[in-house]
Amino acid sequence: MGYQIDITGKKFNRLQILGFSHNHPKNRSSIWICLCDCGNIKNIQYNAIVKNRIKSCGCLLKESRKLSAKHGLTKHPMYRRWASMKQRCNSEKVINYDIYGGRGITYCLEWEDFENFYRDMVDGFHPDLELDRIDVNKNYCKENCRWTTHEENNYNKTRQTNNKSGKSGVSYDRSRQQWRAYINKDKKRIELGYFNNYKDAVEVRVLEELELYGYTRP
Repeated sequence: MGYQIDITGKKFNRLQILGFSHNHPKNRSSIWICLCDCGNIKNIQYNAIVKNRIKSCGCLLKESRKLSAKHGLTKHPMYRRWASMKQRCNSEKVINYDIYGGRGITYCLEWEDFENFYRDMVDGFHPDLELDRIDVNKNYCKENCRWTTHEENNYNKTRQTNNKSGKSGVSYDRSRQQWRAYINKDKKRIELGYFNNYKDAVEVRVLEELELYGYTRP
């Protein structure tokens, strides 16, 4: 047996898993035989399936291209936001993929098509705004997304696995899965609390800096 987890019979997006095929000759990852909803059968690597990097035999991409040509909005600023979202979730070549697709962040199946994304998110959109997830530990979908400024978006981004938050006195506590804020006074550490959002932790830290130091630190 060339795999540890049997996914035979399970379905991921448009792919029904028919069974194990073989191990990849180079990286030894397991390759599975997949039946797509369109009827095509294709061999696909395990990680690409379970991490939603590949959702079909390729028919979704073809349909997306047809829709793009149909709706005529490929030059709309929202289309670029949508395309970037998909790349962050699906392409290992994208910068910071490790904090998006690399840790399981994906998007709802409806948003595979730009027309659905446009329908759900057109209200409140402005070309100066960026697509932001309200909860950085959840996927891209209508309920968890909003339009924000670049500064607000940066506040809400989760940080890479080295735990450097980009703000002094703020760190991510993996055991509690929350952001921790603290500050030093008279060589003693003062705990400011734990927060679900990075932005909230930073705001508390900044207010405390202004109170103690009279200025803020990077």
